[in-house]
Amino acid sequence: MAKFNARLDRFSFHYYGSTDGTGGFAFFDNLVDKAKAKLDALKKNNANMPDVKLFLSEWGPTAYEATDVNYSHKGAAWTAAFMSEAVKKKISMGSYLIIGDGQGDPNITPFLGQASLLHKVPHGDKPADYYPKPVANLFKMYNKMSGQRVQAALTGGAGSHLNAFATWDGANSTANIMVYNYDPTRVFGNNISTETPEGISLEVDNLPFSDGSTVTIERYLIDANTSNLAKFYSDPTHPDPNLQRILLQRTIHSGKLVLTGDALGLGVVLYRILPPTVVP
Repeated sequence: MAKFNARLDRFSFHYYGSTDGTGGFAFFDNLVDKAKAKLDALKKNNANMPDVKLFLSEWGPTAYEATDVNYSHKGAAWTAAFMSEAVKKKISMGSYLIIGDGQGDPNITPFLGQASLLHKVPHGDKPADYYPKPVANLFKMYNKMSGQRVQAALTGGAGSHLNAFATWDGANSTANIMVYNYDPTRVFGNNISTETPEGISLEVDNLPFSDGSTVTIERYLIDANTSNLAKFYSDPTHPDPNLQRILLQRTIHSGKLVLTGDALGLGVVLYRILPPTVVP
C-alpha cells in the first residue's frame, strides 16, 4: 500500500447559517470542537505534526436561494454575529461563497438569492451593473475597523439581541465600534411580528482627547431600510443599496464619549470616532 506523505496543515470544511437555523451556533460550535478533538488526537500520536489551521473554504448565511436572507439586512446581521463566533472558535481562514451571482457566465441568469457579495444585472451586449448585497456592505465596515481588538461590553435588557465588536487604532487615534442586532428567529424562523428597534446608549472610555474637544463620528448603517438591496427592489423609490454614511459630532468629557438616542433593529451599525483634528 502506498504511503500518503502530504503534509496536513489545514482542515477545510463548509458551513451555512441555516444549518443551525434558530438554534444559534450550536451545530457550528459542535462541528469545530469535534474537528479540533480529532486533530489533537492525531497530533498526540505524531509529535512532528504541525498545528492544523481550520479553514472555512465555503460559507454564507444560507444555501437556500428562495429567500431574501442573502440579499437583505438579515444576511448582514447573521454574518456579523457569525464573524465574532468564528473568531471565538479560532477559525484561521475563510472564503465567502462567491463574489457575484450568476457565477460569471453571461448565459446564466443571476440568482438574487445566492450567497454572493454582488448582484449582477445584465444588459445584453452592454456592460452589466453590479449592486452590493448587504453582506458586501458589512465587509466594507470591517475594512474600516483598523487597529487592535478591544473589549466591548453591553448591558442589554432581557431578550436583547444586541452585541458588539470594537477596535482601537492607536496610530491614528481612532475608535471603531460595531453593534449588531441578530435574532435567529427573524432571520431563519417564522417571526414576522412588527420589529421594535433596540435603543443604543454608547459609552467609550479612555479616549486620549482633551476635555471639551469635539470629535466627528462616522456612522455607517445596514438595516431594513438602509444599505439594503432588498429595499432597493421592494421600494418604488429605489433607495441606494450602497453603504450609507452620516456624520455626527459629540463633545469629549474626561476622556469619555457618550452617544444616546440611537436605535437598531435587525442589522448592523458602525461608529468610527475620529480624533478632533480629523474632518472627513
